[in-house]
Amino acid sequence: MNTVQAIATQMLTVAGTLLAVRVTGRVQDRRARREERLLAFTALHGALEDYRRCMFVLVSLRLVRAALDRGQDPAVVRAELDAHGVRVDHLDPTAEQIAEARAASHAARSALSAPQARLIMLSSYAVRMEIQNAVGACKDIREAQSFSSLQDRRRYAKTAGEELLLVGAEGL
Repeated sequence: MNTVQAIATQMLTVAGTLLAVRVTGRVQDRRARREERLLAFTALHGALEDYRRCMFVLVSLRLVRAALDRGQDPAVVRAELDAHGVRVDHLDPTAEQIAEARAASHAARSALSAPQARLIMLSSYAVRMEIQNAVGACKDIREAQSFSSLQDRRRYAKTAGEELLLVGAEGL
């Protein structure tokens, strides 16, 4: 083998090695980014579940308290709760219990902020819109004026969270 062939062989070997390193690096970067997005989706979904539950508890306690304050018979309130599938731990919630539920909803909303921000930075426009929809649906639970409306809003928030997962899964 002459010198030119030896140099050409070495250059091809070096070029192949550099290309392999670059391809391997890109694959690892993609894998790490996918893992980061998967963790962010998992954290956001869990935080959304907690926030939705806390908002539901808070509003259900408020609605029960309001019904009782209007003079509704507790048996009628219980029947309405049962008819709409709303379960509450306290049929006669105190202001303190409502304040505790409010504090829990604020804590859940705060816990939602970090995974929401992380995922917004890592995601496409479509995913960002689904995130806003899912978080907004949880917030909208507080606008319920009846047990029926409360259940409808909870179902919508749950569906919005599931839609977020489906859109997110497409991007993984």
